[in-house]
Amino acid sequence: RPMNQFNWPVRIYWEATDAAGMVYHGAYPGIFEQARVEWMRALGFGQARPDGMVQGFFAVTKLDIDYVRPVLLDQEVSVTCSVSASGASRLILAQNIWHQEELMAKAMVSLAWLDATNKRPTRMPQELKQKLQEQ
Repeated sequence: RPMNQFNWPVRIYWEATDAAGMVYHGAYPGIFEQARVEWMRALGFGQARPDGMVQGFFAVTKLDIDYVRPVLLDQEVSVTCSVSASGASRLILAQNIWHQEELMAKAMVSLAWLDATNKRPTRMPQELKQKLQEQ
């Protein structure tokens, strides 16, 4: 695994699994999103401003997941995030779920930065763009 990726540990609970004790395919997007939110927070971009008003946000425009191996109930996994490409208002991330050193799932996530008021694509804040380029 590359060392420059953001890693977020996640424990798998009942709510994410099916009757066989495996993570249900519909739960993976939420697991990937949790890691993205924590990654943004670690970069200094939480979900809301100090006054409680959101300035803008990323919206998922495309999500492509490869389910490599089943993730199981009570496993502790690591979800990684790294920038694959970025533009003025778009970001493409590579995300992986690892259990120990074994790749369990991988995703390519396309995101658009939207203005919080009109919900239309707009340029990312310069400080966010700069932080993403450092990754």
